[in-house]
Amino acid sequence: MNSHFPLTYKMWESSVMTQPRLRLYKDIKLDSRDKKWVSMIKWSDISWEAIGGDGNNIHWLEMNLPLDTDITEGVVVDLHMINNTFNQLHVSMTEDLRGLGLGTNIYISLIHELGHIYSGIGRRTNPLITRLIESLSDRSDIIHVKNSLGDLLVSVDFDMKDELIEYFKNI
Repeated sequence: MNSHFPLTYKMWESSVMTQPRLRLYKDIKLDSRDKKWVSMIKWSDISWEAIGGDGNNIHWLEMNLPLDTDITEGVVVDLHMINNTFNQLHVSMTEDLRGLGLGTNIYISLIHELGHIYSGIGRRTNPLITRLIESLSDRSDIIHVKNSLGDLLVSVDFDMKDELIEYFKNI
């Protein structure tokens, strides 16, 4: 008799989770010129710096852009490590930055920077994330793998992609 049973996302993620302490963005206002500039940012223009964490499994990232701008204060990206393996993002941004393509570019940039990101089905609070994940799965530089727990987006250039994908498929 097989004693294995499938893990639900709640059991799998809660087995290593403490209550995350996420940060809040600064509510900045953009004029039309700033919005046009933001809409022209490419994912490859974005770089990242680790600036701390909550002492548990949340790592705080700071977005850097080629220009010295306060726009980055309107974006918060926290990286939540699931099972010390999977990079789950918590991205929030001020209203004026939404709908300009920046969120998509943040995701693509971090997939390539970190090698992968994970999105738990039961942890998504924004329905736009599901659409974003589906749109990213059409890219030739990203591998999209689904299971009952969530979605894994992996850079084709990630050295450990095969091992990570195999592990993800078997949990």
